Amino acid sequence: MRSLVDRRRGVGSQKSSSEPQSMNSQKQENAEENVIVLTDANFDSYLKGSNDLWMVKFFGTLCSNQLAPWCGHCKNMAQAWKEAARRLKGKVKFAEVDATVQKSLGQRFGINGYPTLKVFPPGGDIGSPLDYQGERSADAFESGALEYLRKYPAKKEILQLTGEEVMQSKCVDKKGICLISFLPHLADTKASGRRDYLKTLEDAANKNPQYPFYYFWAQAYDQKTLEKMFNLGSGYPTVVAISPSKQKYAVMRGAYTAETVSSFIRDLMHGYERLYEYKELPKLENIKPWDGSDYKDELCFTFTCSHIDYHLLLGVLGFWGFGAVSYTHLTLPTTPYV
Repeated sequence: MRSLVDRRRGVGSQKSSSEPQSMNSQKQENAEENVIVLTDANFDSYLKGSNDLWMVKFFGTLCSNQLAPWCGHCKNMAQAWKEAARRLKGKVKFAEVDATVQKSLGQRFGINGYPTLKVFPPGGDIGSPLDYQGERSADAFESGALEYLRKYPAKKEILQLTGEEVMQSKCVDKKGICLISFLPHLADTKASGRRDYLKTLEDAANKNPQYPFYYFWAQAYDQKTLEKMFNLGSGYPTVVAISPSKQKYAVMRGAYTAETVSSFIRDLMHGYERLYEYKELPKLENIKPWDGSDYKDELCFTFTCSHIDYHLLLGVLGFWGFGAVSYTHLTLPTTPYV
């Protein structure tokens, strides 16, 4: 009997599998860890304002001598729910509520029978969940959740890579794939140009909501150690994908368009991109977040400092015969104040 209980709880068992050659492969994990247990106390904190798609199962456990009609249905579906949660980890949130214990949640969502499955689309509006009407197998839960995700895609967050804390908490700890867009210096593009580049990345991200990617951007030369690791020397903008769990990365080749970035994402998921290994990520510099404004600079000559417009400066340099000079090639001592 003890060995039977241990097997059901997973004690002493191990899982292993061969990993396909793509950035999306992950080692098998205990399926129970992928299903979040919701209660009256934590339900709103998890779902309200969430940018994830949530599949929530309302079930009952207070079965008197197995006579309650829902007992068998709940138990038969439990493993399929856990398996679907394992398959879609990082894409869709799977959760469960014991509505015979958390009675107020059952009343709140009009649960009259068990198990009842509710779908909460991204956006965090928990007042109007959808009723799941599909079959109740792991395959059906997986395909159904992905279909809901296509109908109700989550808006992807694009974060500036401002330092080590962002890299660790928003990339490494997420155990997904981190896509970093290295953009030209603000002095070269101005604010309007940078917003166009970010819109391109956002469009590509929102075209592929089903994939476990996290999106970042950095200004060229802000994170020199990271760029050096990827052998980036010029040609901005460019895109790099990192898989911290596998310690591999890939560099996008081609023009910086939403379609090219989308193709890069899909090729990574199917193992078509060439991957490079790295030993560890370098420590990042702390960068002041961009405030959305155009680039300005403070130039200091000896003991006198004054604000100067770069357009005026380049005009002066051109007049004195320096020819065409870009902002990023200026080597005058500067102190940015944006």
